[in-house]
Amino acid sequence: MLATAIVASACVDDDILTFENIAKPTSIEELEYLQDYDVLKSYIDRASRPNFKLGLAVAAGDYNANGILTRLVNSNFDEMTAGNEMKYSSIVNDNGAMDFGTVDAFVSAAAEAGITVYGHTLAWHSQQNNKYLNGLIADRQAETKAVTRAANATDFSAIYDNQFTDGIMGGWGNITTEQDGETMKITAGAENSWNGQFAWDATFESGKKYQLKLRVMGDKEGTISAGFQCTEGYAGCGDFPTINVTTEWTEYVGTCIPSGEVIDRFLFSVGHFGGTIWLDYVILSEEVPMEADYMNDFSESIMNGWGDSRYSLEDGTMRIDAASGNPWESQFAYDATFKSGTKYVLTLKVKGEKEGTISAGFQCTNGYAGCGDFPAINVTTEWTEYRGTCIATGDVIDRFLFSVGAFGGTLWIDDVVLMHPYEEPSTYWESLITGGDAEGDPTESILSAEIGKSASPATIGAEGTGFDGQGRAFTVTSSSAAANDWDAQLFIFGNVALAAGDTVRLRFDYRADVEAAAGVQTHSTPGNYIHWDAGMSISPTTEWQTFEEIMEISADMTPNGDMQTYAFNLSVDKIDNTFYFDNIEFEILRNNNPIISLTPEEKKEVLEGAMEAWIAGMMQATAGRVVAWDAVNEAISGVDADGDGKYDLQSAENGDASSNFYWQDYLGNEDYVPFVTKKAREYFIKGGGYGPDLTLFINDYNLESDWDDNKKLKSLIEWIGIWEENGAQIDGIGTQMHVSFYANPDTQASKEEAIVNMFKLMAETGKLVKVSELDMGYVDANGNSVPTTAMTTAMHKQMSDFYKFIIQAYFNNVPVHQQYGITQWCATDSPSSSSWRGGEPTGLWDADYNRKHTYAGFAEGLAGRSLSPATTEEE
Repeated sequence: MLATAIVASACVDDDILTFENIAKPTSIEELEYLQDYDVLKSYIDRASRPNFKLGLAVAAGDYNANGILTRLVNSNFDEMTAGNEMKYSSIVNDNGAMDFGTVDAFVSAAAEAGITVYGHTLAWHSQQNNKYLNGLIADRQAETKAVTRAANATDFSAIYDNQFTDGIMGGWGNITTEQDGETMKITAGAENSWNGQFAWDATFESGKKYQLKLRVMGDKEGTISAGFQCTEGYAGCGDFPTINVTTEWTEYVGTCIPSGEVIDRFLFSVGHFGGTIWLDYVILSEEVPMEADYMNDFSESIMNGWGDSRYSLEDGTMRIDAASGNPWESQFAYDATFKSGTKYVLTLKVKGEKEGTISAGFQCTNGYAGCGDFPAINVTTEWTEYRGTCIATGDVIDRFLFSVGAFGGTLWIDDVVLMHPYEEPSTYWESLITGGDAEGDPTESILSAEIGKSASPATIGAEGTGFDGQGRAFTVTSSSAAANDWDAQLFIFGNVALAAGDTVRLRFDYRADVEAAAGVQTHSTPGNYIHWDAGMSISPTTEWQTFEEIMEISADMTPNGDMQTYAFNLSVDKIDNTFYFDNIEFEILRNNNPIISLTPEEKKEVLEGAMEAWIAGMMQATAGRVVAWDAVNEAISGVDADGDGKYDLQSAENGDASSNFYWQDYLGNEDYVPFVTKKAREYFIKGGGYGPDLTLFINDYNLESDWDDNKKLKSLIEWIGIWEENGAQIDGIGTQMHVSFYANPDTQASKEEAIVNMFKLMAETGKLVKVSELDMGYVDANGNSVPTTAMTTAMHKQMSDFYKFIIQAYFNNVPVHQQYGITQWCATDSPSSSSWRGGEPTGLWDADYNRKHTYAGFAEGLAGRSLSPATTEEE
């Protein structure tokens, strides 16, 4: 312990304590020379390497604690890299919100100490919030939405259309009806209107608008009426405006919004007319909600046009100076995707300097085939309202256009609305239980358990025990002898298993003989506990209360997707008591809405937005104080599936999509890195940074690979060329170097040769070179990793020499102006419990912050020479 105090003080506080007449163990005596080494950063020749940064990876929370690690960093290093705290999953929660509190504290503490922070990392496939990101692009059911309406965005669809060519409507009372050519002839008396009626029986919707169109003539002038009826009691349920009859054929159009519980008849009343009436046709239509595909009142912009005509904005209208030729020689259009087989409605206002016609319709631009035309649009010298319909047909209908090339003059259009019927997506509640009203026999849906009894159908109390003293209720008895909260329970047992994300509605009335507490759990089947918190609470009193809530099932409530039961713990107070439950309803929300899948282009757009928000947030939080970043981390795989000679990018195809989120699969191999670097530079400046200060690296591992002749690095260099051709600005390459010393001399020689080759290849790019995550293990002659507990002094010194070799290889092969720096990834040896090289001798200090032999090798590598233990002079 005394020796530990000596070494710890020497390496952290830079004070040396001496103890006399104490025999030193050999293991301590072997390490005593390390006391004579200075702090690591003192060995850097700042005159020849003024920009070189010596870094250490630390946990931000540990540095912020201002303890021994903080002093170690401040004494020995120029720069820090946060191990995890600046990564996506540490900051972005499940709903996309970001918390940069730790980052700000870390960067601020570093700045106060004069230590720079290296940003790690903006873009990576690992340690992402997969739940949030996958949720952004997941297939989803369409949500109920409000209809996008213009003032006239409505249409009517015929539900009854009788042209009287094949039959007439059925009638009764003081009238006669007959087929008269292609008309319906009605001879009516002169009594009350209801003494002569004819009708069509069907079901009609209360509150919906209906339109009636007909053509009528009489042998004299008069009126008749039409409307809706509820035949249960023959009550009138809504009337159309009065229909005037003259001795000439007259067109009639009227609308009516019926109201009633069961509207099941549409009828005419003519019993009062006292003469003969002819109907040429009768069309009853219901209003169809319309969704506007395109609306333009030309207050700001016109439609895109081409051809021999000229198009301009004039006084809130679109002016077209149309040529005189073929219609298609001058056109203007709106490009979007339209559905084949769908009826579209077009409304607009139009005026010309002369009379003529123009046309509108749909087109499939692949081949420019027509895909459906609206009726001709007649143009006069006065403003005219146009309404036409068209059923679009084709494989890929992607253009709505006007053709005006034949008009030969000036015309104006206004208030163009293109719309199609909107079908409201449907959702409904499905009951998961039976017999919840407690009025029948005991049910398997509502069960209970009491002391000494397992779950069984709950007891149904006598008449008068139900809600407000009416009917019956389920009863559960608790006892003062209870030992556990759950000794008395009520179970509401649904008939299907519930998964996280399901939405349920639970309702019931409840009370107790004595005011009491209650807990609520989730179970699979009754009695098979899952989770203590069901996301709700009840507090029974002696008065009836009503519980009603719509809830989303959480992953905690059903981790295995097998929740079927709400379990109410009724022995919380350990008293004799009786609980009453009535009118229990347990339902799940079902959704028949269509499934929406985002296109690859839509996914790219969504995820670019998420990436931009993340980069913007990080750059705002660091506010120009972090000037060097791993822009993209570990982009290159070790697989060349397409055989083009370079390794592919990491992807779901060659990686683990269950744990990782591969941005490049969605943003595109060529666009991924350019997008990240562009946004990093944009938001670095917006966050307060000076643009030229920002340095962006591509960081990766196994670039020193000897088994494939550094192919991963060569592949990365090729990819950097591709990314730069697509607009990326990349300043440097980071090589992680999570290496090991190999006791097999041939293997070690191969590793060292590959490291030298790596530095030469990196230097040839002309970019900055950073050793970004250096740490080391030890592999014995049999190829097995050696744990820290089995390391010998000789092994430690071999590792020390390897550190020196690596640092000197960096200095000797990378020009000074390209030397960004070296970051040691592990300050201390890795604990056996660690997920990173657990139990390996990865540090320059041991777990108690005592310097190791590797400290000496690292220092000598930085100094470029061997150092005398006593004098630190060159041997």
